[in-house]
Amino acid sequence: MPTRQRLITCLFAFALFSILTSATAGAARVTDWLELMPKSDQEALAALPPIDHVPIADFDEDGNLTFERPPVFSSTKTVPEMANKNIKIAGFIVPLEFTDDMLITEFFLVPYFGACIHVPPPPPNQIIYVKYKKGFKTDTIADPFWISGKLLIENIHNDIAQSSYSIHASNVEIYEE
Repeated sequence: MPTRQRLITCLFAFALFSILTSATAGAARVTDWLELMPKSDQEALAALPPIDHVPIADFDEDGNLTFERPPVFSSTKTVPEMANKNIKIAGFIVPLEFTDDMLITEFFLVPYFGACIHVPPPPPNQIIYVKYKKGFKTDTIADPFWISGKLLIENIHNDIAQSSYSIHASNVEIYEE
């Protein structure tokens, strides 16, 4: 499935999960990924030509592989109304920091499995940098997780990716339907 189509499909899937589970959100409001993407970016995605008509990768003059993505795939635009909201959002983790006991304490949360492992990553406004002081263990990063906490608008740069949002998580739990 083409990258853009996969991103849109995953975003809509999480939107549906959020709608179906909003009654059980408690104090944190269940949020879907599309709420973090400004309408202008959503419209830009919808207006893109079919992926097979857009050059994605090429080689520079030194023979290095380069990615030519439409600007919306690198958007750092945020939704100001989401700042400081107590949210609960489902996604997949990309571990960044561990304790000596192998508890994950910092990670990127992304809307679909494999994001940030495969180049190119989702747009920064579709990546959340998460700190979870308590830490947690998992046997696999292939499972989705619920993350709860206060959403901040904050640009975080890392060797793996860039995010436009961050959360100091109050809770991390495996996603269950």
